[in-house]
Amino acid sequence: MSWTGTVRCGNCWDEGHNKRTCPTLKKAFEEDPNSWEGRKWARMQQEKKQAGPRLCSYCQESGHNRRTCRPLAVDRDCATVVQGEYFDRTQKWLEEAGVGIGTLVSWRIGWRADSRSVVGMVKALRHHDISFQARAQSHEGSFIHAMSLDGQHGRWLRPSVDSGLSNDSGFQVEEVVAPLPSAVVKAQLQKEAENIGLWRGQLVGGVKQMFDSSQIASPEAIAHVLHKEYFGAPEEEQESA
Repeated sequence: MSWTGTVRCGNCWDEGHNKRTCPTLKKAFEEDPNSWEGRKWARMQQEKKQAGPRLCSYCQESGHNRRTCRPLAVDRDCATVVQGEYFDRTQKWLEEAGVGIGTLVSWRIGWRADSRSVVGMVKALRHHDISFQARAQSHEGSFIHAMSLDGQHGRWLRPSVDSGLSNDSGFQVEEVVAPLPSAVVKAQLQKEAENIGLWRGQLVGGVKQMFDSSQIASPEAIAHVLHKEYFGAPEEEQESA
């Protein structure tokens, strides 16, 4: 592609086409298939046939590309709805669980058999990091900042597993040790209501952008959490119920 943004042929260097569709090579083939340019054209056409149809980079089906992919459009629309609903559910959980600035919570530090529970105070809520992918990704959706009472351990946490807002990997609230009255948390949230509303809109828009910019590369990258949040429990969970 040239500096003007137009496709430039790597054979004749004219704009508007590439080597695979170069009229100079095609003409050479038609005039003399055994010429160097004629054989080059024939080889490229054979490679094109052997490569088969081009596949969509998202769903891996033929007949369309990522820009016109229907499964991508459906997943993107579902994901934006899910993000908005998840954000609202998180705000409700904060109020009902009494989690706000000043709440005492516990979480685990260390690994496996050496892990232990520590208690700390919630110091900040970073609402713009709330993500529905906390249901599937251990590194997503940590927005509750707590500092241990001895000042030795600070951690960004996700909601507790029993809230239904996080999976059991990563760092999440283990227990709300000393909750604030719901009215106090509600007042804290209302004080930030304008900013919280803006963050909600930005997060929903950000999910759409993640699909459009290929950050979410395939249905597998998002299917599990969408299935749980939007379409109900996965089949294996339904069968075991």
